[in-house]
Amino acid sequence: GVQMAGTSEQRALDIQTALDAGPPAAVALNAYQRPDQKFAEGTFRAQVVTSETTRLVDRTNGLKTGEDIMVGLADPAAGDGLMSFKGIMILSTAEFDAFPDWAMERVVDFGELGPVIEFSGSVSNSDGEASHAKDALADRNGKVTGDVVYISPYIVKTREETLASALKSAENTQGNLNGVAALIALFGLGKLLIGQRINKLHRSKVDDAIERQMQQDAFDKQNQDGLRNF
Repeated sequence: GVQMAGTSEQRALDIQTALDAGPPAAVALNAYQRPDQKFAEGTFRAQVVTSETTRLVDRTNGLKTGEDIMVGLADPAAGDGLMSFKGIMILSTAEFDAFPDWAMERVVDFGELGPVIEFSGSVSNSDGEASHAKDALADRNGKVTGDVVYISPYIVKTREETLASALKSAENTQGNLNGVAALIALFGLGKLLIGQRINKLHRSKVDDAIERQMQQDAFDKQNQDGLRNF
């Protein structure tokens, strides 16, 4: 609980820092290094590999529960002979519907694999968040080399709207975890007080029993002395 609360608090701080700092400077996808923090983002220049788009379907007990779309990204200068994924955009269906117009507005060049676009997005730091994409990439054989950056681009919402929503979510999570921690602490205090009360009652009963035994011993001794005197 304490670790989760600390993680949420740090994520909120990282998001607030990003909001205050403004959008990061653009870098080529192959030059990006994810900072070691709970929230990270970047502004990227990358080729959109239009021939490599995969639907990632979530299923529970065989039933479809959701769907994302994986769009492959390569270095801006990559050609057919140097084909390798360096990044993945993971899009919701709503984001994918808006993707063509969004991407066209951000084209800065054309490469051998597709248009080169410049865009911003948050970067995953969790294996769980990108697990489906990693499974899909496993089928790409030699097309995947080295580390892959998993990016959620700001498409449907602006960067500021997305980060404000993420900040609110992190703060709500932090508040909920603090409430749970307080409840656990209160429960622990209650157990301690009850334990102390039980111990006190137990000691009281023991003291009463000892006192009764002492009174009985005194009474028995008095009777024995009386009998001897008689």
